This record gives sequence, structure tokens and C-alpha cells, in this order.
Amino acid sequence: MKKGNVMKNVKYLVVGASGTVGSELVKILKAGGHSVRSTTSKPAQGPEVAHINLVTGEGMSAAFEGIERAFFLAPLGYADQYKILSPLTKEATTSGLEKVVLMTGMGANADEAAGLRRAEVELEKSGLGYNIIRPNWFLQNFNTVFLQGIKEQGKILVPAGNAKTSFIDAKDISAVAAQLLTSDRFNNEEFDITGPQALDHDEALLTILYSAADNSVLLELIHVLWQRCRAYKIVGVRRALETSDLSIWSFQARLIDAAEPSRAPAKVGRRARRR
Repeated sequence: MKKGNVMKNVKYLVVGASGTVGSELVKILKAGGHSVRSTTSKPAQGPEVAHINLVTGEGMSAAFEGIERAFFLAPLGYADQYKILSPLTKEATTSGLEKVVLMTGMGANADEAAGLRRAEVELEKSGLGYNIIRPNWFLQNFNTVFLQGIKEQGKILVPAGNAKTSFIDAKDISAVAAQLLTSDRFNNEEFDITGPQALDHDEALLTILYSAADNSVLLELIHVLWQRCRAYKIVGVRRALETSDLSIWSFQARLIDAAEPSRAPAKVGRRARRR
């Protein structure tokens, strides 16, 4: 039933409900009063959770029973993601779903032979109402995918150089998916979704620090520290600072002091470029 172009009393299926995007999507849908069935590769627990083996197809038909709209993505770790997504689209068609929102990735449509693109095309030709979303790299990569390298080596181990990427918060991806899934306003359209600006990995890390701080004095101090020693290469920082009386600990104390709202701004170095 439509209410203000938002689908109410509709049963939604979320594939990948334990992941970064899927888990937030489930929260948004439930907060909006929608009925949601999550999928899991583990034994299902409870009526709102369905077991699906995306490789063998086990449990797929049962998971789609009573479902009217669905969100699909292909979990990481599969060489041919078309083989994972195609059975989902076929089952959605057989079950007569109203709409599917498929999440692939930025650039998935660059190669017609690529698995993700083939999955997109199959959905487009299925006759189902659909949306395709292609997010860029997750901002959450910094505390998930990149975390081991940061902890063990003090480095982000990715062959990116100074290339810029419009990192996006996974919560924003979930919000977009929820809007598309519960509405027909943008049916049968595709969206590349990004963050508000393109940053290299250095700038993205600095932006994370900025966002956490939200204090002009603190931001200036963090920028000075960043410029002199690179925050992700903290080993040997005393030498990098090139003084005998300034260390990471003295900077840390100044950062804590600067975080107090009553502190007046002070010029301590070059202001970070704003884009």
C-alpha cells in the first residue's frame, strides 16, 4: 500500500543484513515501521531471519516467501559475483517481487563482461522494478579493511598513491538504499553515489580527525602534526619534528588543551586546504 509514495505494509528482504550497509539498512527500515526479513549464511534464528547459501542456493525459495521488495548485494570473497547475484534475480522474478535494489560498486558498468555488470544488466532486463546503486569506497575502510596495516606497520597498504577518491559513509549508502527501496519515485534508474568531495588517503584520514575534533584550534594543531610527521607513521616522530623539546606527547597535551571550547584560536601552522 502506498502512503505518500512510501510503501507501507510491505515485506522487505535484505540480503547481506549482517554487513556494513545491510545492517544499517535493516535498522532504517525497522525504524520506519517496515517489516523486514534478514538473510544469513548461518543457521537462521527467529522468524525475521532466513538462511540462504548464496553459492548453492539452499534456503533461497523459503527466504522469498511473502516478500515484495528486496535489497541485493554480493558479499566479498567471490571471484564471479554474477554467479552469486543471478540466482537472486531469478528467484525475485519467479516470486513476482515488485522491486529490487541492487548494490554493486563504482565502475561496475565500465566493463560489460564483468560479473557485476552482467548482474546489473540481468536485473534491468528482468521486468522487475529496480534501482542500481554504485557506491564508491567506504569511509569505514579506514577502521576495517585498512586497520590491520595501520596497527601492524603504521601504513595504509593500498596501491593508490595520491589518487583521489570520493569516500562515502556506509550509513549514507544505507539511507539511499532505504529511500529507493520504499519508494517508486526513481524506479528503473541507476545511481553512482559518492561522498561530498574527492580526497586522497592522506586527506581522508585528516578529514576523519577533523570530523572528530570539530574545533578550529585543534584542527590547526592536528594539521601541523600531520605535515611534520604523518599521523599514520608515528614511529620516529621526535626526529620528524626536528626539535629536542617537542615530542608527540607535548603535541598530545596541546591537542587536549585546544579541545576545550573556551580556548582562543592560535596560529600554529598552515591551515589545511579546504576543498
